[in-house]
Amino acid sequence: AEAFCWTCRLPEKGGNQIKRLRFDPAEGLMVKVKLKRAVAGGMETQLQAENALCCTGGWQLFLNLDPIYTAVVPDGADGQGGLHVCIEGEIERLGAEEAGRAVMEVMYEKRDMIYEYQGKVRAMEEKMKLWEQKNTELEMQNRQLYEKLQKLTNRSLRHKLAAKIRQMDRKKEM
Repeated sequence: AEAFCWTCRLPEKGGNQIKRLRFDPAEGLMVKVKLKRAVAGGMETQLQAENALCCTGGWQLFLNLDPIYTAVVPDGADGQGGLHVCIEGEIERLGAEEAGRAVMEVMYEKRDMIYEYQGKVRAMEEKMKLWEQKNTELEMQNRQLYEKLQKLTNRSLRHKLAAKIRQMDRKKEM
């Protein structure tokens, strides 16, 4: 692996602050990169590997010919007189064997994730079926209770009407 320390000073243009930075550690090569430190405007910042295949042992593996990192310049970074940026790390050309091994590991990892996901989907489908069955049972119970309530309400109304009629009959008899 080859150590690198990339530095630059970006001029401040008309008071506009720089919010994001793009860093390409190589061009036209498949590489693996281990970042040690990134500073923008005197403040530590994190770089996000935008198109790395994976990260293993602290190394980001890029199986493309244009590896890209993006950094968000921290709020409060000193940009007076221009923004000073320093990125330190190690870089190594990625060999075919290591690239192939990384691809296989990622494929197996993704396959395992898919199997796990499919298992979770099946479990959720089973739970949904049970919930649907329970919902159907509750709807039937609700209908039965509603019908009983209707019958009780009708009986109660008939009873009240009959009582009123008897009252009226009594009043007529008097």
